[in-house]
Amino acid sequence: KYLILVWIVFMIICVLGSRMNETWGGTPILSIPRPNFYNDILNILHIGKGTSAALVTGGIILSLITTKYMQTARRKKARLTILAIVILLLAGIFSRQFWILSKLGGTPTLIFFISAIAVGTYAVLNWLAETDRAGWLKVIKPAGTATLTCYLMPYIAYGLADITGIVLPDWFTHGLLGIVNSLCFAFLIIAMTYMLGRVNIKLKI
Repeated sequence: KYLILVWIVFMIICVLGSRMNETWGGTPILSIPRPNFYNDILNILHIGKGTSAALVTGGIILSLITTKYMQTARRKKARLTILAIVILLLAGIFSRQFWILSKLGGTPTLIFFISAIAVGTYAVLNWLAETDRAGWLKVIKPAGTATLTCYLMPYIAYGLADITGIVLPDWFTHGLLGIVNSLCFAFLIIAMTYMLGRVNIKLKI
């Protein structure tokens, strides 16, 4: 219950601090000249605009709810999951009227849509694990067992691309081919992480 309240607080911070679309003026609801005490406190606490904090808190809540209802009948869990996804998608569609969908902007719309995708993905993976159908996911196991290493690998790949001058053609970075490109890059990063793990190179906190 307390975490849900914390999530709501982060969402309010995001709603107040995100730039609205041009129809609504293109400025945040709470637009205070900087520097100011409010933004200073948010920065000191590393909350920023609340987007990342809301996403992380939402993930914790999802994990706790999943654990709490682990023994619940699968059909009931499926209904609750679908209900949660629908509510989040509707919230995203509604908020889209006021804010753009922007990762860099960290808008409320992004939080709702990403949360809907996360809930659906988590539910599918959990179902695969419960029914012993997750064996084929071993191909992406390095991303889960060496998460920090996998997270940093793209930056090394970008550096190597800059040094070697490798540039992908523009047509391979947009639309459907752009999605294929992203998938190929993701598996390349996982492969690099796997190879580093084979020689016992793994970053830990």
